[in-house]
Amino acid sequence: MNKPVTLADVAKAAGVAVGTASRVLNNFTDVSPDSRQRVLEAVARLRYQPLRKRQNSGGGRGRAGQRSHNIGLVYLGMDDTLLHVPVLTEVLHGIESAITLINGNLLFANLPNADHVPAFLKENQVEGLIVKTSQYSALPDVESNSLIKNILRFPLVWTWAKPEGAPGDLCSFNHESAARLVAGHLLERGHRRVAFLNPKKGKSSLEHIKKEFMFACGQREMALTLLESASPRVTAWPEPALTSHEELLPLVDQWRAMDAAVRPTAIFLPADNIVVHLYTALERRGLQVGRDVSVISCNNEKSVVRALKPSLTTIDVGAQRIGTRAVEQLLWRLRNPLDDSIQTVLLEATLVPGDSVARI
Repeated sequence: MNKPVTLADVAKAAGVAVGTASRVLNNFTDVSPDSRQRVLEAVARLRYQPLRKRQNSGGGRGRAGQRSHNIGLVYLGMDDTLLHVPVLTEVLHGIESAITLINGNLLFANLPNADHVPAFLKENQVEGLIVKTSQYSALPDVESNSLIKNILRFPLVWTWAKPEGAPGDLCSFNHESAARLVAGHLLERGHRRVAFLNPKKGKSSLEHIKKEFMFACGQREMALTLLESASPRVTAWPEPALTSHEELLPLVDQWRAMDAAVRPTAIFLPADNIVVHLYTALERRGLQVGRDVSVISCNNEKSVVRALKPSLTTIDVGAQRIGTRAVEQLLWRLRNPLDDSIQTVLLEATLVPGDSVARI
């Protein structure tokens, strides 16, 4: 069954930012004629149907007599390139599908610099927000940043990761279960010396899974080596994407320089879209995945790993289910406005075995 075309797909096909595509579809006038034309052509070519047109309005009621909701989706502090990372696209698919089921409307804003307030927030056009934020640095100060102040006025669900100390609920995957699956699979395949490779030191989600992986390896008496840069890769917004194997070569060389008696036989890099570059970096050093070193990853980003040889062993975090569950959690929050508890929804991960982890 083909997946529904999303706003991110339209933006990519038109060669514009997702925010620009959203503004065209919401009839904003501050878009160049050329960009507007490319977006409309992409909409026609991909047969994209905005959410508000996917079902009959039913008098403002969704299925089972539920009323329609206006939901805001905010991408905060991320370079536009990151919006097309497959795992985030899957989250967006889940969000759109869930909102379709309630006959809702989705209003989107990509705010890489957190430097202005979109109209749908200023004018209270949404009932609640789903937010995906950069995982570097903390949120800007609420008192000095009008955007953050406006975001925190609404019922709020964060996806993937939540800034430390921020209010609102969180919907993500269980980092502990993912780390256990990785450590357990590597040990079962005979790997007792393993490495955690992280070219994005300081990124909160990767730091969380590193912590859980360290614990899981300790429980199993596995020797763990950390291969990461000496300092955080970035400390300010917007968060740039990693787009080249060149950034991984120093870490690969660090692994190669280790004595063979203690060198890890397997590497865990918990992001499929970066593992693609690790395969290239290893190849540039004359090394082959599965023969010279085993590799395991996380996210199960099918569109980026299907061409990898050998096939990648990865962890399916249920990205689309995270998006769907985030909408469900926000609807629960809207129905329970007096409940001041903070809810954390973590979905269990599953192992997707491939040929990149050899048995030794």
